[in-house]
Order: sequence, then structure tokens, then C-alpha cells
Amino acid sequence: MLMTLLLLCLTGLVIAQSGGPYQITKSVIGGGGGRATGGTYALQGTNGEAIAGTRSNSGTFDLLSGFHSSAAFFAHGPLVVCDFDGDSKTDFSVFRTGTWFIQRSNAGLLTRAFGLASDKLVPGDFDGDGKADIAVFRENVDPSMNFWYVLKSSNGTLQIQEWGQQFDVPTLGDFDGDGKTDFAVFRPSASEWWIQRSSDGVTTVRVWGTSGDVPVVGDFDGDNKDDLTVFRPASANWFVLRSTNGTLLAQQFGASGDKLVPGDYNGDGTTDFAVFRPSTNTWFTSLNPATNYGAMVWGASGDVLVPGDYDGDAKNDLAVFRPSTGTWHIRRSSDASTSATVFGTNSDLAVPSVFVP
Repeated sequence: MLMTLLLLCLTGLVIAQSGGPYQITKSVIGGGGGRATGGTYALQGTNGEAIAGTRSNSGTFDLLSGFHSSAAFFAHGPLVVCDFDGDSKTDFSVFRTGTWFIQRSNAGLLTRAFGLASDKLVPGDFDGDGKADIAVFRENVDPSMNFWYVLKSSNGTLQIQEWGQQFDVPTLGDFDGDGKTDFAVFRPSASEWWIQRSSDGVTTVRVWGTSGDVPVVGDFDGDNKDDLTVFRPASANWFVLRSTNGTLLAQQFGASGDKLVPGDYNGDGTTDFAVFRPSTNTWFTSLNPATNYGAMVWGASGDVLVPGDYDGDAKNDLAVFRPSTGTWHIRRSSDASTSATVFGTNSDLAVPSVFVP
């Protein structure tokens, strides 16, 4: 599969006879997805024989730089939203009074009792295995202590982490770029972001925002790290603290009353500013006037927003969950086709909706 990807995506692939060399010219994404600057990568060796310091099996080589798939680094963190089976597709999933019902797109139905009805859902890839973990955020009796409960998909073990306090808002994201969701909260009373980096366990605290701002998570600069971002409803301004260089990105996009649906809608590996306007059921997913700012009517009054990549093309699809019928209505970005899938009931919480601030 990797070799097929190389043939389709790389600008040049030269294979000599047995014994090498193998030359890969330029990375898939300009700048190597932030980890390399492109250029030439050369592998020397014979098909099926390992090269010292690399992994090889029957001519398949894993390259650790020069390749970036936005399907692997979605706007809300290292995973496609709610991809519980690791196939780079968002799965239909609902939470019903303490039980998760997940229709995995590649592994069938999963039912798991985990959490309380009062818990906040925080699915993310906390163990770095490429699959979303079932997880909840629980406010403790002691207002100075909140707990995260994570059921790791890699080994089925339970992780309990104290992080946050009363009135904190969990903010799911990969802020250190290690492919794992970090324990992180936004503290509205002080406009503080409290992040425990999964890469080294270091705590970072940063003031970003002001009273009334809405915390948003996304990789707006395309470096595979989520950026601290707030949306100011009064002016419909987004304020992004770029993780690449610590500079400010400010963008006016949307209007008062809009719902925030940031995500990668064009497949370029960066989060796009995007809003949904309930008054007209319209999604605005582009800054480009030539495309009418990406305006598309999708949904109806009472629908719940559940954007995600349901077709696995590394682009967000327009998606809503209709509680009255338990139906998911998807407009696929891959071919503009539509689908309606019944999964859930009127009282269920659609899990992907927790990523809409």
C-alpha cells in the first residue's frame, strides 16, 4: 500500500535494479509537513533486505520524514474526529446514559458502558495508537480537582488523570506534536490554557483570550501542532497563537450567533476558519470570495452539528445528526454525494458534536 502511495503521490520515484538505489524526490506536502524541507531522500539496499537503521520488509520502507497526511492530523488533534478503529474515517457514535454505541466503519458495532450521564465526553488518542480512546471528563465534589477517565484502545487499560478544576473547559488537542492528545483545559475566569504535554509531562500555562471568548482548537499553521485559539463573538474575530513561531493570526470570519465548525475542508493539512449559521442552515468553510466563502446549505432546524471525515479523503464533510429520527445526514467531500444513516435515538448525544464549541 505504501509503494502504491509513493507511485501515485510523489513527483519522482526512480528504482534501480536489485541493490538500489531508491530515490524519492520531494516530499508530498511542501515543507515536508513541517518536519522536513522537501528535497531528496535516498535509500540504498536490496528488496527484502533491511538497511541498517531503517525498517524493511519485502521492499516496503517506512519513511519518518517527508510525508504528511491530513487524515492523520485532523483539526481537533492527531486523529480524525471520532475514528475509533484507525481507518481515518469518522465513525457514527452516540452516548446514551453512560453507554457508548459506536458503529466503527471498519470493525463493526462496539458497545461499551463507560462514564456517567453527567460526564463530559472527551474522546481522543491519548495513547498514540492511531485510534480514538473512549474518555470522559468528570467534575469532582472538590471544585479544585477534576478527573479524566480514559479507556485506552491500545490495551484496554484505564487511565485516570487529575487535571483541571470547576468551570474549566476541556480542550482536546495535540499541542506538542507527538501524535497524542494532551490533557488540556481552558480556564474562562482567567483566560488561561492549562496543558500537560504528553511528550514530556511538562505543564504549560498560557493566557490567551479575554472574558467572553470561546476556546477553539485547531492546527491553523499546518505544523502538526494544535494552536491556542479563541473566537470573540462580539466581533466574530478569531485570534490564533501560532505554534510555529508564537505570532498572532487574527481573522474576522462569521457573525454573532454563528456556531464554530473549524476543520480541514480542502485537504491542505491546515485547519480552516468555518462557521455554521443556524438562521439559514448555511456552512461557511472558506475565506475565498470566489467560492462564495464556501457557503453551502446543509441541515435543518433542530439538527446537531457533527462535522468529520466520514469518507476518509482527508477533508471534513458537512454532517448533521437529526435527533427526531436518529439519522445522520452526510454530504461527502470526495464526490458531493449524500447519505442518510439511522444510528441512535432522540435522546442520544452524538459524540462528534462535542468538538463543536
